[in-house]
Amino acid sequence: MQPLLSTGDYVGIKEFARPRTFSFNEYGEGASTISFNNNVYTIDPDGGGPAPSFAQFNPNFNYKSLRLNAVLRWEFQPGSTLYVVWTNEKLHDEPNGEFSFGRDFRTLLRDRPDNVIALKLTYWWSR
Repeated sequence: MQPLLSTGDYVGIKEFARPRTFSFNEYGEGASTISFNNNVYTIDPDGGGPAPSFAQFNPNFNYKSLRLNAVLRWEFQPGSTLYVVWTNEKLHDEPNGEFSFGRDFRTLLRDRPDNVIALKLTYWWSR
């Protein structure tokens, strides 16, 4: 079984102020403006200045995944084998960026799984 709970909550959207430095211009400070509507940030880096405004999708995420594999191997005669593999996978993705272990795990368990069954047969031809 492979469980995965991953969350990212981004704040303070900014850009580098100058090349080869580690100083930033944070949007919403000074003359720049930032607004949020319908899960999209609209950013104007210099307010009423000449730089055009641009849109940025909300980068926050809450990703959950659970994968379960089961393998059956049966050697029905020397060198001849049948493999049956069952994979159960559940995925859930939300753009909220809020982590709550109990809520996220319960949500993952309630989701409908994708089930895959694979078969492999090998047969040894001998004299």
